[in-house]
Amino acid sequence: MRRPASRSRIFLLTSLLMGSGLTGALPGAAQQSPGQPPAPEQPGEPFNASPYLPLGHWAYPIVEYWIAAGRVSSLSPFVKPYRRIDVARALADIGEGSLGAGERGWLNRLRSEFAGELSRLGGDPPRPVGMSLELGAGAQYASQTHRDLLRPELDGEFSDSELLEDLRLELEGQAGPVVGAFRLTHHGIYRNDAQFPGGDVVPKTDPGPFDVTARSDEAYLELQSRYARLSFGRMYRNWGAPDLPGFLRSGYAYSEEEIGYRIGTDRVFLIGSFASYTDFKSDTAHYVAIHRLEVRPSDDLMLALSQSSVHGGPGQNVDLALINPVSVWQFARRDDDPFHNKSGQLDVWWRTGLGLNLYGSFLADATKSEESKLGGSFGMEVSRLAPGLLLRVNLSAVQSLTYRAKLLPPSPWEEYSVERIGIGWDKTETTIRPALAGRWLSGGRIPVELEWDLGVNFITDYDHVAGDDRTELVGTLGLMIRSPRWVFDSR
Repeated sequence: MRRPASRSRIFLLTSLLMGSGLTGALPGAAQQSPGQPPAPEQPGEPFNASPYLPLGHWAYPIVEYWIAAGRVSSLSPFVKPYRRIDVARALADIGEGSLGAGERGWLNRLRSEFAGELSRLGGDPPRPVGMSLELGAGAQYASQTHRDLLRPELDGEFSDSELLEDLRLELEGQAGPVVGAFRLTHHGIYRNDAQFPGGDVVPKTDPGPFDVTARSDEAYLELQSRYARLSFGRMYRNWGAPDLPGFLRSGYAYSEEEIGYRIGTDRVFLIGSFASYTDFKSDTAHYVAIHRLEVRPSDDLMLALSQSSVHGGPGQNVDLALINPVSVWQFARRDDDPFHNKSGQLDVWWRTGLGLNLYGSFLADATKSEESKLGGSFGMEVSRLAPGLLLRVNLSAVQSLTYRAKLLPPSPWEEYSVERIGIGWDKTETTIRPALAGRWLSGGRIPVELEWDLGVNFITDYDHVAGDDRTELVGTLGLMIRSPRWVFDSR
């Protein structure tokens, strides 16, 4: 059975990530660049709509390394996913002369992956209609089956190691300013997730041995213009510090239908989402609104202010004031008008220019409640120890781990969660985890991807039992074989 997240424990994390998956970017046989990279987008140039790069894509560790090293400044270090066209534009900004041999190999591999987007940036007319298809098959070995490696299951039915199959079908498309994606996944974790009764994320429809445990992890449409986007559907998002899940928005909870938007430029933008989740009875509402204003006054400094609100209950209608993205007055509003929970967050990211980046987040939850809770995170990343090596150290502390202060009358629909899994961080206990994470990608037409996250968990008061301190090796090792990315173009 899933456990409710703690409301009073302090969660501590120290995470050491070496390589950040960059070893996987060194292909055995690098592919050639499709010509001279184009210049960054200018206001007078044609606008290119583009689907998003899913959060688990192998390109992210490489791009994040270049953001940390100062080679990429057009992408936010906090807000993901990125559009494919924006990643291609960032690649166009990288000068090959400043790269070592290994990084040039990464750049060639990425230019091959984003060849279609680079050609559009290079002057090819935007395609009226286009679609791509990619298939994948693999498996993941997990030491236990709680997806959060900082909160492992060390006792009971989900504490045994498992070999989990992983099958994927990914479709992306674009028609003029409208883009969309459909990603269907069959994964063994959907039968073994420790946070769901019996481990079943996807309800079984057939009690026999051939029941298919698949879900549409992403399914969205988005209307895009140069300065505004409006989307509907499922998409995994993370608004967190490098290598950390966001306090207010992470990719940890399973994706659900929502309305999303983004307004602004790379330097200043407002992004947000609104959803009415259906994890209670049909007569009980659960409304969640999350907004973030990010400002980047220079390539080396980012500031952001975020807010969120959760309200609902039997027969409760939407309170427009609580979902208004440009109003912050509700932080001074009583929590019982109507019953709701609200949170605010401040983020800072600073590239010092010395090969050291500093970042931090401060969270205030239930701002007008007598049981107001706080959270914070501080981290640093070092990118100049050795070529291709990125060292990160993070320290975080969170109270009220589903961001829910106790209110009267009881109101579980105001928890900051979906299916009682936190939309942001969803942690318990006190854990210190040094870990080594990475990704390796082969060359050739049929890419083979190897991904690992291995660490030692030092846990104090496991499962909130005083004195039950444990030290365990916890991790995952995954193998994925992908098909070529088939592109169908109307041109």
